[in-house]
Amino acid sequence: MYGVQNLCSVLKREKIPFSLITGHFLDEKIKRKVKSWCKAAQAVSTLKEINIERIGGTFKGMGDFSVESGVLTEGLGPQIKDISFSSLAKIVKEIKREDIEHSIEGDREKFFNR
Repeated sequence: MYGVQNLCSVLKREKIPFSLITGHFLDEKIKRKVKSWCKAAQAVSTLKEINIERIGGTFKGMGDFSVESGVLTEGLGPQIKDISFSSLAKIVKEIKREDIEHSIEGDREKFFNR
């Protein structure tokens, strides 16, 4: 425990965010907490790797899609790229039918065959 206290002290001094979960490793409550933190860490990692392509820009005055790019990028990590409808149309025309079918089948397996 002394080493853990030292590590926490260093992290706090360096202003590095951290969390400490303590308890017996067989305790179901502790297992749930660890599992929850692992899922959160996985979500954060995923958000930092994704790219968002926004089609047609934001909807002025609506509020639902007009989140500032910096809020998402700095707060969560994804990169945002605005693309025009004509660019999207060009990309869609290049997609092969078998790629669409493969994607649909993958989604069916992933989301409906659990």
